[in-house]
Formats: sequence, structure tokens, C-alpha cells
Amino acid sequence: MAPTATLPKDVRPIIISGPSGVGKGTLYKMLQDAHPNVFETSISHTTRGPRPGEAHAADYYFVKMEEFEDLISKEGFVEHAKFGGNRYGTSREMIERLTKEGKVVILDIEMEGVKQIKNTTLDARYVFIAPPNFEALESRLRGRGTEKEESIQKRLEQAKAELEYSKVEGVHDKIIVNDDKQKAFEELNEFVFGKEPIQREVVIEALDGKDIFLQAATSFGKSLCYQLPAVIDHGITIVISPLLSLMSNQVEALTAAGINAAAINSTTKQPEKQQILRDLATGHPLTRLLYITPESCALDYIRRHLTLVYEQKELARIAVDEAHCISEWGHDFRPAFKELRWFRESFPDVPVMCLTATATTSVRQDVIRILGLKEERMKIFTMTTSRENLHYEVRFKTDEEDPFEDFLRWLEKVYVRRRENKERSAELQARGERIDNVPGIIYALMRSECESIAARLRSHGIGARPYHAGLSTQERNDTLTKWVNNEPGYDVIVATTAFGMGIDKENVRFVVHWQLPKSFEGYYQEAGRAGRDGKASACIMYYSREDRDRAINNIARDHARDRNNKNKQNYESRMKSLQYLAEYCEDTNMCRHQLICRYFGESAIPACKWACDWHKDSKALKKAKRDGLASEEWVSTQRDMGAFNDGWDDEYDC
Repeated sequence: MAPTATLPKDVRPIIISGPSGVGKGTLYKMLQDAHPNVFETSISHTTRGPRPGEAHAADYYFVKMEEFEDLISKEGFVEHAKFGGNRYGTSREMIERLTKEGKVVILDIEMEGVKQIKNTTLDARYVFIAPPNFEALESRLRGRGTEKEESIQKRLEQAKAELEYSKVEGVHDKIIVNDDKQKAFEELNEFVFGKEPIQREVVIEALDGKDIFLQAATSFGKSLCYQLPAVIDHGITIVISPLLSLMSNQVEALTAAGINAAAINSTTKQPEKQQILRDLATGHPLTRLLYITPESCALDYIRRHLTLVYEQKELARIAVDEAHCISEWGHDFRPAFKELRWFRESFPDVPVMCLTATATTSVRQDVIRILGLKEERMKIFTMTTSRENLHYEVRFKTDEEDPFEDFLRWLEKVYVRRRENKERSAELQARGERIDNVPGIIYALMRSECESIAARLRSHGIGARPYHAGLSTQERNDTLTKWVNNEPGYDVIVATTAFGMGIDKENVRFVVHWQLPKSFEGYYQEAGRAGRDGKASACIMYYSREDRDRAINNIARDHARDRNNKNKQNYESRMKSLQYLAEYCEDTNMCRHQLICRYFGESAIPACKWACDWHKDSKALKKAKRDGLASEEWVSTQRDMGAFNDGWDDEYDC
């Protein structure tokens, strides 16, 4: 008896494409062997005659030219092509029949066929299998020893076209680099069948009363890990967060879903606050999730109310968001966070959950120590910081150069590519989105720059708006709302670091840093606001050695103001983080994704599908650095003359 087939949740046909010699057939066979009776390949039609050993309806449907052309006229093929004077086509009826029979159809289609299928109504998933690099592909083709040089050159030319096409936004749902056969298979298998969400494991451990430390990349869905237990479990969950926008967004979303949630912070109106406190004073609050700032946790009246709830055994758990702020080794240290140890001291049996996207090993250990979390009742979940859909790039500059024209040329090319990509345009129109809307964020360090860059972009017909602490609350809120809703004139936000924390917008297609940010973690978080929908997005940094030295001087001035040396540890941490960020920018010998993972303590080499400037063209990157940066000797001379001692203080949003 044949084993029972376990179908993936998504049973749409799968289109696999990639250059000849990349290993598509091997990966498909591994998939078929791992899941018997699940997959089926569609038998193609052809006008050529059968070769020895080939059978009709088993290897091909051998048909006359007239019958083939009749099928074309009736749109019977999802794609068809001509090779060596013969015609080949993939039958729409065959795909539909196999799907109805409970099979997942896999089609091995080359580039032109993919383009044809994209213009049909066939609802499919698209996977591109890529070589680790072009040299490896050439080596594989030559290693076969079965083809003449002319044939190899034709295949290599075709491969270049296919690799270039794979970079077009929206063409493929998944790109898999076949550098390691087993790893590539696991990636393909995960794409086809999906992956058991790690959130499920976190939620199970949370409901079991464990302390949790969760480190996961932006867009992972960390909030679900405390929201779901709060809904399932008995009692109230206290969520401690420094992000007012996150509080507002989550309370609004939970309330809309019929879940009783509330927040106490500086924006909470007095009648609303009194209502929340009355609910807590009963000892049996109806509120399921209460969001409060770390500063509010130190207030006596808050502590009294929470103690009353605890005594009635209604305090379910404490969730600490942005937990890296607890540690002085963290890039965003806030003293009020250190006082959160009160929760463990006062409520020793209440589980604590810590969540962050940016914690090095030393920060994680510091957070666990400060909060008093115990190893015997704690589960640590550390996910990779790698996000394959983000394309990292460093562009070099000097003080003598204005990056605006370079950025404008890049952005205008993005608009052109989007207009010319019919498949992408149709997809956007089907979702009710504007074709000319390419949402993005530009981070600048000074408010005046935000105003200037936004105005210059508007003068070129690009909807851009500034966002910084110097604007009124109403103006900032209006800008944010219109940007989130993709309204015309609000496509690009030019902001200081006052923008973005806790903002949930999935379709941000680019994040640009006009200067070097203040820390590596800050850069990672800000860049991570791109591509939360999983689609390819660009993260561009304009880097100069002059900006590097200004940033170093800023940190040094902060330390000089600390006359009692109370924050020495935090100063050292900030300086170390900034220095690594500068090294990251100047490194031309390693993948950007690998450099990011290395900073956060990961030893595994992440996949990078031409998603960084080094992988795209390492030689061009080295040349751009050599030609684009001021020499260290010149910068050193300027530094000694005090050229970088000021300039960021007046309008610098911390």
C-alpha cells in the first residue's frame, strides 16, 4: 500500500526555474523522495517524434503541428516555445486535472516560459534556483564533459539573462542558492510545506509558566508571543514598553479584535487612566493586556495596584519589550529599565518574558542577570538576525559631495522598473495599490536636513514629507497616518531617529541612511523597517569618514559631560558599537549579511542571494571605496584641526 500523502497547505502549482546545470532536477527528486505521492510533473506536448524508449502520454504527448497550433489558438498552453525546429508546450488542462486529483504540480520552466506564465491566469508559486556564483555554474557545466564549447557558451549567455531576470522585483516568491545540496533542499522543502512557527513553541513555554528570553529579527512577530498567552491564560499581562506608538497601535488592534487592552503613559487622558486604575483596584481586572512605560512602573500608585492584583493571583506575566534597554551594554540604555527587577523581587512566581531584536551575547547575559531570571525556569530563543529579502549596500562619499543626485537617480530608476514590470503592476492594481507608490524612509541626523531633502524630492515630483521632533504632534501624526495609508504625496518619509519605532508598515521598499547612524544596533533596527512583507527591499547607507569622526566626537562629548564617570560602561559600549558599524561600512571582503550576523554572535553563514553589494560585484565595491572616500591622512589632519568637533548638536534628535 502506498504511504498516505501529506499535502502542503498551499497546493498551487510550483514553477521552478534556474540556469542549466544549477541542480533543479536533483532538488526536485529529493523533494519527491521525501514526500511520496505528493508531487507530479506535467507531461509536455511536442511536435517532434518519439525517440527510442519514449512513450506517448508517459514522456510526452506527441502531436502534429496542426493540433499544437490549435491548442495555442484555444489558449491550451500556459507556456510554449520552439527548440530545434520543434514545438514544446505545457498544457493548462493537464495542470488543472492533476491539481483536482490532489497532486501538487511542479513545472521546470526556463525564463521565457516563466514570463509567459506570468501573463496567464495560472495561480502559481515561483522558485528560482541560483548558483552560488557565476564561476561555480561554469565549473559545473564544464564538469559534465558532455557538451562542446559552443553549447557551453550558449548556456552561459542564457544563464546571465536568467540571473538578471531573477533580480526583477516580484518575479519569484523564493530564490534558493544551491551552494550546499542538503541546505538548498531544506530551504525548498520549507518553502513548499512551510515551517512550524517558532511562536508556537514560545507560547507553549509561556503558558507552562517559564521565563522567556526571545531575540528575533524585526517583522518576526514577537508581540504575538505575549498577546496569545494573555488571551488564553487567566489573569492580566503587563507589557512594559518604551514605545508610545507601539502601545497605541497594539491597543487599537487588540480592542478592534474584541480583546480588552489598555495603556498608561504620558498621553493617557485622566478619565481613561482613572478607569484603568479602578479596574485594577478590584483585584480581578477585566483588562487582559495593560501596556505601561518603564518609568510608570516606578510610581508608587502603579506598584500598589499591581501588588493588589498579584495578591488575588490575577497577575499572569510580565512582558518586557525592547529588553536590550535594560543593559548598560545596550545601545539604547534607559536607567528606568534597571528598576524592573522590582517585579521579580516582589512577585517571584510571576513569569517574565523579555523580547528584543538587537541583543549581543553580553547584553543578553546582562538582561537576564539584572531581571533576576533563573536558568532552571527559563527558555532562551535566539533567532537569526539575517533577513534574506533585505539588500544591503554602502555608498561612499566625502563632505565635498552631495548624495542627493545619486539617490534621485536610483529612485527614478526604481519608478521606471516598476512601470515597465507588467506583472508587478498588475499585482499592485489587483491589491488596490498605486503603481507610482514606492514607500520608503530616509534617515538624516539633523532636522534641517529632513526639511531640505523632503523639499528637494517634492521639487522632482516625489511625494516626500519631513518627520522630526521639531514638528507639532498633530503634524507628525497626520504625516504618519497618511504615509501608512499610502496616500498620494506621502510616499517617502525623511526622518530623524525620532521616527519608526513601533511603526507597523509592511510595504516599505527602501530605507536610506544619509549619514552614519549612532550605533550598529540602531542601524540594524532602522534598516529592518524595510520589507516586513518579505519582499525584496533596499537598505542603502551613505558613508563618509568625516561623518564617522563626527559620530565618535559626539559620543566622546557625552562621556566628557559625565563628570562622575557613572556611565562609563555605556560609553564604552556605544563606542564599540559605532566602531564596528564603521568597520562594517569599510569592509569590502565579506557579505553584509554575514557581517551583521557576526556582530550579534552568530557563527552560521547566512544565505545571501546577491542581496548585498559585495555579492553583486566585490571588485566594483573595492573600487567605489577607493575612489569615494577621503584618505585617512586627510581626515586625520581635519580632525586635528577641530573640523568635526561640532555641527550636530543644535538640531540633533537623540
